[in-house]
Amino acid sequence: MKLIVITPESNMDNEIFIVKELIRNGVIIHIRKKGLSEIELKNYLNPFSSKERKAMSMHGFHQLASKMSLGGIHLNGQENKHSLEEWKGRISKSIHSFEALKDTNYDHFDYCFLSPVFDSISKKGYLANFNHIELADALENRPTTFPVIALGGVHLEKLKQIEELNFDGAALLGDVWKERDRNEQMEYLKTLIHYVNK
Repeated sequence: MKLIVITPESNMDNEIFIVKELIRNGVIIHIRKKGLSEIELKNYLNPFSSKERKAMSMHGFHQLASKMSLGGIHLNGQENKHSLEEWKGRISKSIHSFEALKDTNYDHFDYCFLSPVFDSISKKGYLANFNHIELADALENRPTTFPVIALGGVHLEKLKQIEELNFDGAALLGDVWKERDRNEQMEYLKTLIHYVNK
């Protein structure tokens, strides 16, 4: 299963260590730091090696992704690939409807996020948007081949269900960044990483 972890908007204790550990074990990291300036984001990325940055995708600040040699960029609903013809790395996009799954224009993306699949952990009031029976059917019968990643309310206990719904992977945010002591965090990471290697 493809696993993606999205960074918390505000920097957290041990975040750099956790991100490095996830990358080392094959997890793609999406950098989403809406509150940071470009200079602050550059400082955030400085501790990572060029190899580690290849496992990262940037939300916004796409020029910084190029300057810092990140592996990917993520487009929101308003952005489109045509404005990024020079970009040679991974490109992903967010979608929020069954209709979007049928759009063959997504075939040139490496993957997309479909959300919200479950009630959000990190955003209060951001509720699931899909009937799961219809969702499993739509994913099984989609006319396109790009991987679809479940986002929204995803936590460890939902990963088996996400596979059963015919998703190609899962993106986690709130579940990863819950407050835990160091031992609990290490156990959590070990369990999460197990899914990458299944």
